[in-house]
Amino acid sequence: MFFASRQHPRQGSILLLAIFIAISLTILSLSYFRMMQAARNTDHRLGQQFVAREIALMLREETMATIQRDCRNRRSQIFWFMLGAVAGAQLEMRLPLASDNLSRLLKPGFSCEFSSRLKIVNFINYDHKSRYYDSNKEGHGILAVHIEVTLLDERAGGKSTVIKESLHSQYDYLVASMLSLGKRGSRLMRPLTLRHDRQTFDRYSSLQIEDYEEFPAGEEDSSEIELYNRITLWRLRSLRLADLEQMLIIDRERKILNLYGICHCNDNIELAGDWQIKGKGVIIANSFNITGALKKASDEDLLVLYARKGKITVDTTEKIEAALISINDSRSGTIESRQTLNLSGMLLADYLNLDNWSNNQHCVSFDKALLDAEKSYQISVSPWTNYRSGARN
Repeated sequence: MFFASRQHPRQGSILLLAIFIAISLTILSLSYFRMMQAARNTDHRLGQQFVAREIALMLREETMATIQRDCRNRRSQIFWFMLGAVAGAQLEMRLPLASDNLSRLLKPGFSCEFSSRLKIVNFINYDHKSRYYDSNKEGHGILAVHIEVTLLDERAGGKSTVIKESLHSQYDYLVASMLSLGKRGSRLMRPLTLRHDRQTFDRYSSLQIEDYEEFPAGEEDSSEIELYNRITLWRLRSLRLADLEQMLIIDRERKILNLYGICHCNDNIELAGDWQIKGKGVIIANSFNITGALKKASDEDLLVLYARKGKITVDTTEKIEAALISINDSRSGTIESRQTLNLSGMLLADYLNLDNWSNNQHCVSFDKALLDAEKSYQISVSPWTNYRSGARN
C-alpha cells in the first residue's frame, strides 16, 4: 500500500509535465506559424514595393528620354512648355512605351496606375553678376519630374491599393539663343562686320558681299561688339577636342556636326573634308582650319564658328554654310581664305587683310536664318539629378 501511494503522485507530476510541454509546443507552433506568416507578408510587401520602385524608375527613364528628345524639337509640346515658362507651370506627360510594357512587371491579378508630371520650380533670366539677358526667354531654371505609381490588386473582383511609390527628381535646364541676342534681336545681322578695320568694299573689291548696302547698321559701335560673352549661357565649357569627338558633336566617322547649344573648346579645331550640319549651335574654340564643305542638312540648321584666340582659315572652294567669327581682346582676330571663298552666312572679325587671301574673287552671301531670333533658342536639360522617394500604404 505504501508503494502504491508513492507511485500515484509521481504519475500525476509526469502527466502535468507532459500537459505543460504539449501546451508550450502548441504556443511555440502558433508563434512560429504567425512569424512565418508575417515573414511571408513582409516578403510579399517588399516584393510589391520593389516592383513599384522599378516601375517608377522605368517611368523616369522614359520621361527623361522624352524630355531630352523633345526639348530639341520646336514642334513639340515640351519645347514650348519650357521656353520662357514661369515658376509653377505644370505639364502632364504621356508615356506610351511604359504603358505598353508595364504588364510584364506585374503578377497576374494585379494592375498599375501611374502619372508623370513636369513642373517648373524656378526660372531666372540674369547671370551670376545680376545682369539681365536681352531676351527674357534666355536664362536658367530648375525642372522637377514627379512620378507616382499605384499597384492595385484586382483578384477579388474590385481594385484595392497594394502600395504607392513616388519619385521626385530635379534637373537644371538652360535656354539660350544661338544668335547672341541684343536689344534688337540677332547681333549677326550683317554679312560683314569688322570691329577694328575701316576698309570699304565695293564692286571692284576681291571680296564681294551680296546686297551689302541693304542690310541695316548694327545696333552699337562695331568696335564695342561683344558676342557670346555671357558664359552662363554656354551649355558646355572648357572641353578638349577629344571631348567634342567623344560626345559626337564632331562626328568624324560620319562627317556630321551634331549641333545643340553653345559649346566651348580650349583647342584648335580642324575640319577636313566635307561635313554635314545638323541642328543649331555655336562651337567656340581657339582657332579653326576648314578644308572642305560645310553644308546644312536643312534650311533650319545653323552653325556658328567662333575663334576666340587665333584665326579662322578657309582652304577650300567648296560651299561653307556658317557664320564665321574671329574676335578677341587683343584685336587680332581675322579670317583668311586660301582659295576662292564661297560663303553663305556672315563674317565678323577684328580686321581683314585681303593681301593674305588668295588672288581670286571671293563671295559672301547672307544666310537669313541668322536673323530669325525666335527660331534660334535651344533648351538644354542637365543629366544630373537629386531625388527622393518614399513608399506608403
